Amino acid sequence: MNILRTKSYKNWQDAAYHGYLRLILWVIGFAMLGILLGMSVCSDTSLVVALVVSVAFTVISCFTYARLWRKVALKTPAGLTKFYLAASVVRMLAGAMVIIIYCLLVHDRSAIIQFAVVFGIFYLLVLIVDCKFFARLERTKDIKK
Repeated sequence: MNILRTKSYKNWQDAAYHGYLRLILWVIGFAMLGILLGMSVCSDTSLVVALVVSVAFTVISCFTYARLWRKVALKTPAGLTKFYLAASVVRMLAGAMVIIIYCLLVHDRSAIIQFAVVFGIFYLLVLIVDCKFFARLERTKDIKK
């Protein structure tokens, strides 16, 4: 898959922005369907809240990340390395806050563990996709210079 398909976009930043959103939505969709399939096979609906919260957090954080990345890439491409670090820290802190809030709201230990596992699966998937996508993007961008 060519990340920098710029035929229908004004610049490589827009192409990467839309490519990232397309990829991350596919990953989130497949992960969600996999967990839903597992829930239906086990006839267990206790993960529904964890799944909804995890998907909502992942979608919101990825869309925010993509929009901020695009702004930074358009205005100061040299500052992208600082952006990657800062955005990862902010996402990690936001994820930790979501888990802490869930722990404060729900007092059932097994529900908290299930939530943390589902949330962790989504968090790790997004972390892996982000690392691979943006490392490949930076490498491709450097080659095209």
